[in-house]
Amino acid sequence: MREEGVLVVAGFGSPSPEREPLKLIREFGVAGLILFARNIESPRQVASLVDALQREAIRRLERPLFIMVDQEGGPVARLRDPFTHPPSARDAASLPEEDAKEVWTRSAREMRAVGINVNLAPVADLSPPDGYMAQRSFGTDPDAASRLACLFMEAMQEHGVMACAKHFPGLGAARQDPHLEEAVIERSWEEMEAEDLVPFREAIHRELSFIMTSHGLYLELDPEVPGTLSSKIVTGLAREMLAFNGLIITDDLEMSAIKNLFGPGDASVAAVAAGADLALVCSGEEAAAEAFESLVRARENNRLPRERIEASKMRQRTLLIRHLKDPFPAPRETLASLFSHARS
Repeated sequence: MREEGVLVVAGFGSPSPEREPLKLIREFGVAGLILFARNIESPRQVASLVDALQREAIRRLERPLFIMVDQEGGPVARLRDPFTHPPSARDAASLPEEDAKEVWTRSAREMRAVGINVNLAPVADLSPPDGYMAQRSFGTDPDAASRLACLFMEAMQEHGVMACAKHFPGLGAARQDPHLEEAVIERSWEEMEAEDLVPFREAIHRELSFIMTSHGLYLELDPEVPGTLSSKIVTGLAREMLAFNGLIITDDLEMSAIKNLFGPGDASVAAVAAGADLALVCSGEEAAAEAFESLVRARENNRLPRERIEASKMRQRTLLIRHLKDPFPAPRETLASLFSHARS
C-alpha cells in the first residue's frame, strides 16, 4: 500500500463501519478518521464503530488510527446526550476553574471510553465580545485564555485524549468566517507575538499534542496565501520559532477560504509542502481520494520529498506511543457504568 495516506484524515458519511470508512483504511491507508453528528447515535454504537475501525487498521496497516472529534463545548459539540455537553469557552471562562476542569475531565473520560483519542480543541484564539469567534473563545486576555486552554488540554491528555489547540496562529481578530469566505487578519507582528501567540506558546510548553492551522490570511506574516498553506507560518513560526514538535493538522480543506483557491487534492499537497503533517478533508471518500491521489502524484514527481513524509510518520508514532496505550474502546460494563444515567 502507498504510504501517502498517512498524511490524510478523512470524514465519512454514516454511523456504520461498513463500506466507506473501511475503504478509507484499506485503499488509502489514512492516518485517522473524524466523527461528526452523522456518525454518532449512542455511546455503545460509537464504541462498536471505533472498535471495528481500529481492528481493521491494525490488521491492514499495523498501526492504530487517530479517531477525532470536535468537542469544544457550547455550539461546537458533536457528542450529544447522553454524553456530557461542556459549556462554550465563553461560558467556561466565567466558571471557577476547578468546575471547568471537572466537566472537561468527565467529557475526556467519556470520549476515551468510546475510543475517541483526539479532541480537536481547545480554541486558543483571542476574540473580542463582538467577534464571530466570541462564543468559542476564552476571551481577549492572553494570560487568562492561556490558563484555561492549558487546563482544557490537561483534562484531555491526563485521561488519554490528545488535545489540539486551534486556529494557529490565532483567528480571533478575523471579521469573516473562513467556512464561508476569505478571512483577513490585520494584526501586527508585535500584537500577535504579545497576545495571539501566548496561549499556543504556553500549551506547547506543556506538551500539547496537536495544533490546527488557520485558513486566515495574515497580512503581516504572509500576505500571499492562507495560513494553512504558508511555510512561513506552519514551518517558520510553529516549528522553528515556537519549537513545536507535535502534529500539525489543517482545518478542513473544504472550507470556502481554501476551496475558492484549490480543490482538496492541490490544497493537501500545498499544506503538506508548507509543513502540515495531516490534511483534513471532512466530506468523505471522494475528497479523501482526491487528496490521496494528489499526494501520490506529488511524491512521484518529487514535489513532496520522502523525508517530509517520514518526518510526519515519526511524529505520529511518537504521539501514539506516548498517549495511546490501548486504541480500543472500554469494555461494555465500563460504558454501562459511565453512562448509567442514560441508555448507552
